[in-house]
Parts: sequence; structure tokens; C-alpha cells
Amino acid sequence: MKNYKILIALIAFFPSLLWGQSTLESPGKNSVEGGVGLIRGWTCEAVNSIQVLIDDTHVIDLLPGADRPDTAEVCNNNGMNGFGSIVFWGNYGLGEHEAKLVMDGELVSTSKFTIAGASATFLKGTSNTTLLDGFPDASKKTFIQWSEANQNFIIRDVLKKSQSIFTRNLSTSTTSAKVYDLNLGHEGDDGRIATVRSSFGERLRVTVCSNSPTIFGLCSEGGSGYIDRAEGEEVTVDASSLGGSSSYVWVQMVNENGRVITPSGAIEFSVVYTPDS
Repeated sequence: MKNYKILIALIAFFPSLLWGQSTLESPGKNSVEGGVGLIRGWTCEAVNSIQVLIDDTHVIDLLPGADRPDTAEVCNNNGMNGFGSIVFWGNYGLGEHEAKLVMDGELVSTSKFTIAGASATFLKGTSNTTLLDGFPDASKKTFIQWSEANQNFIIRDVLKKSQSIFTRNLSTSTTSAKVYDLNLGHEGDDGRIATVRSSFGERLRVTVCSNSPTIFGLCSEGGSGYIDRAEGEEVTVDASSLGGSSSYVWVQMVNENGRVITPSGAIEFSVVYTPDS
């Protein structure tokens, strides 16, 4: 009888014992959530219904049976143990909250967590980029950009501290875009490398000149001349042989035949400049 009472007490304080291996990963205990994210977790148990209750007010139904191969070994099954749902966390208000995981009507676990973000409403028409110095380690800096779809900042590039990054757009009204005065090195530098990346995989043509190119993307008279031209998703050009302290990058979009075209929608590209080889 004594052991039975102990078991009843344990179940009262730790209801997840009724459900074996079941975990609510997000929101986790003391986690910080924000933007558009996932309520997600996994369970080894065969269940008919899974719900998460936010502050006992908002009920979110989750579909069981999602593919989670990382849980197959612990559950000793085929890994179809996941559950989840996409949410905009701002809908539940900024600040501290409580999440309860309920399976087939039984409370499994409770998590205290915090919702943070730029706004409790879905922000539209905003954009910004910035650099995080010293992240992920002291020798690096991370370029982040606001994503409206995610309602959060996303990592675009991790750079060396010596590198610089520039973002530009090709619009539907032009076939070309210039990035002026990259200050591609000074006398004594061993190398001046510029890598041009298309954000969405468009084919780009890149020309680098010692002074501003002409309207046709050619180096103007008196410059050090045409350095490199290539097509593809990422183009790297070496401007080491250019004279002077400045160089100019001219970016154009091309079709499969290599002809310069006007994009059907605005496209974005970035230039990562490395001053030393």
C-alpha cells in the first residue's frame, strides 16, 4: 500500500510518467520565442489527439505522426513520432506565458516561456540589415537581415572581420546595377577579392573596373581594363591588378544564352569584399 501511494504521488507531480517518452521542444522550459515559429515536439506513444494550451486560453491542435528519424532509436520504431504547428508568437502577446502539452485529454507537461519580438502584430513593409560583431566567435562578424515572412532576423552571411558586405538590387526597370567605390585595397595589399552572390540563384554577369564603367557595363577609357566576366550563381573576381585605391563592380542579369536581360521581378545580390588574400 505504501508503494502504491508513492506511485500515485509521483504521477500527480510528474504527469509525463503516464506518457513515457514525450517532449514539447518548443516552447521549451524558460525558452524565448518570437516571430513566426513552430510549436513542436515528439512522443513515442500512440495518440489520437495532441494539443498545446497557451495560458489555458489558446488551444492549438497539433497533428501527430510527423517524420522525426532522430527519435527512432529512443522510441524503437520507424521515427514517425513528431508533432507540430506553425504559429506567429505575437498573437499571444509579448511577455511571460505558460504552455501545457495535453495528449488524449491528459496533461503531460507544463513549460514557462517568454515571447519576445519587434511587435505583437505582424510587421509589413519593413526592412533592415546589420552586422553582429564578434559572433559566432571573436574573429567573425555575422550579417543579419530582417525577414518579413519570418518576422525575425535571419543570418545571411558569416564573415571574417576584415571583410565587408554590400547589398544591392536589380529592379524591373533596369538591366544593370553598380556598386561604387568598394575601396578594394591599397598599395601593398596582396589581394583584392570581390565575390558577388545572387540571393535567389539568378545568373549574373560581373565586370570590375578601376573607375566607373560605362552604361554598357564596359570599363571606361583610361581605366586599367576589363578584369573578369563570368556567369552563374556566384562570381568571384580578383581586382589585385587594378591601380588606385578604388574599384567598381558592375552587375547585370543574363539569360541562359548569356544575353543581358531586365529581370521580371526585383532581385537582390550581395558583394563580399576581402581586402587581403
